[in-house]
Amino acid sequence: MTRKELIAQGVCEERLNKVHSPIGLELNAETPEEIAISIMAEIIMLRNDSSGIKI
Repeated sequence: MTRKELIAQGVCEERLNKVHSPIGLELNAETPEEIAISIMAEIIMLRNDSSGIKI
């Protein structure tokens, strides 16, 4: 469901603002395993309060 649909069904925006759906970092992943690694990389990045910018 999209955010718009959830709001239409009565879910408050404050609650939706707490939700984050990782879609993965851009790694040009193709296989399910690579996509899983991409998603976990984003989760680790957010957990560590990082930007993901290459230094």
